[in-house]
Amino acid sequence: MRFRLCTVVLGVFHGMNLILGIADAAATPVPPEIWEAFTARQEAADSAEVRWTTQKMQGAALIEQMKGNWSPEAASLQGDVPIPPAACRMVLWSALVRYESQEALLAQGKAQELRPSINAYDGRRLQTLQDSVVRGGQTTGFVKDAREFDEWRNIHLAGLMANLRPLRIFGRTPAEWTLEARPEVIDGRSCVVIVQRETDKLSRRIYLDSERDFVPLRIQSEREDSVYARSDMRYERTEEPRWVPSSWTASFSQGGRLLTQTDNELTDVRLGLPVPKETFTVEYPKGALLTVVDGKGDRVMVVADDGEWVPYRQAAAEATANFGWPPWAMFLAGIGVAALAVALLQWRRQSVTSKLSA
Repeated sequence: MRFRLCTVVLGVFHGMNLILGIADAAATPVPPEIWEAFTARQEAADSAEVRWTTQKMQGAALIEQMKGNWSPEAASLQGDVPIPPAACRMVLWSALVRYESQEALLAQGKAQELRPSINAYDGRRLQTLQDSVVRGGQTTGFVKDAREFDEWRNIHLAGLMANLRPLRIFGRTPAEWTLEARPEVIDGRSCVVIVQRETDKLSRRIYLDSERDFVPLRIQSEREDSVYARSDMRYERTEEPRWVPSSWTASFSQGGRLLTQTDNELTDVRLGLPVPKETFTVEYPKGALLTVVDGKGDRVMVVADDGEWVPYRQAAAEATANFGWPPWAMFLAGIGVAALAVALLQWRRQSVTSKLSA
């Protein structure tokens, strides 16, 4: 009995190895010319400035989630909320990035006024600036020590960064990707498909135009064979560089329902321009409230009149102590209060005397 059991176990073990071996043999490595095309485009865009307009659509399911009402019922809601078109700008220089956009606060199912938003990385710190309608319109910022800027994780930028920074999106290790055996057709064009399986449930699939130097036509992220993030790129430019998309659409879904979508139209792109390093340092206005995270810990700072960052408690204490009045004003105010008190006292005495006389 034991012998038969061991035989069965060994048979299953060898069968699994055989299946895995067949799967490994069927996994075709990515041809080197694809990574050569990626590398050439990233080197050409080592310094770049790109401008585009974006039209965002927020799904009703996301709005309910932002309100704290996320539920299966909320996920089934229909009726998307359009956000006004916004101008965007991105400046790149090697690993340094500055991304300028405009964000709208959603309130009562409607998009409010657009406010400027900046994200930047100067090689050492990640910086954000948000001119928000929250806190009475106070400008807020976030500063954090970081090794890189993760703009490539933004699904709405993936269609653009797939060309300007393909090695950051797809990685520098071709061995992580495999080539699908059969080509696919996207918008009438034949595409080779490369796949990266991050886990058993998560994977990414890239459709590359085999006749146009492997420019990506579609990027999609899948979870358990269901697409939750997708970018579609279109190339209609007649001027160089033609491998930068003229437009792209990005969408993010959950449970089969749209959470957010953007339609982006390129307006200008310039490569190889000298970029001052100061471009990647955010200048915060006076009074901005900053959250700083670095080797000293987490702390809240306020930008003073001279541009220095002052601890929030110190600034609040000074404002309370001075109440915003200079010393000479406090002195004159004290004299005025004393004179008013004397006048009231005299008026009171005269009133009492006249009543007694009557």
